[in-house]
Amino acid sequence: MRIRIDKIPKHGISLAFEVNPETFPVLGKIVKDGGCEFIPPISFQLRAIRVHELVAVEGKFKTTVRLSCSRCLEDFETSLQSRIFLSYTQELPEVFGTANEEDIELTAQDIGLILFHGKEIDLTKGIQEHLVMSIPFKPLCSETCKGFCPGCGMDLNESECRCDRSSIHNAFAALKDFKIPNK
Repeated sequence: MRIRIDKIPKHGISLAFEVNPETFPVLGKIVKDGGCEFIPPISFQLRAIRVHELVAVEGKFKTTVRLSCSRCLEDFETSLQSRIFLSYTQELPEVFGTANEEDIELTAQDIGLILFHGKEIDLTKGIQEHLVMSIPFKPLCSETCKGFCPGCGMDLNESECRCDRSSIHNAFAALKDFKIPNK
């Protein structure tokens, strides 16, 4: 997934392609750790535009992932799609103004730029970051998932248990009447 910058015309270039998840090394580690599994293919629709020394790449991706529900632990498949915005440059832009002791030097990453060298841009690392950031933090098989009973461990999606949920120990219950004095 490389773009030669001298091949990007004045009006930009559109790119549409599909790849296997193995193209991105970090996704294999996520699967091994049991987080989620990307199901091939991952489809991309991107547009690259040169603006002076900056190359802007934007578009979207779409794929299917297999996740474990954070409430009931059942595996489920869902569609995953997101927008991609990447900015590449060969050198940091100059900063104008006066410098003093309190100024902080920013890196390319701090200002959202990805540095590249030579005449090609490798999109793999930037796209891989967008893929990982699009994985839901707490995936749910459905919004109505009831999860497990904290007392007996029964899957409440399958049937109701006979536990008295009002008597289940809550470690933070001791703090319910805690008051902080005003000073």
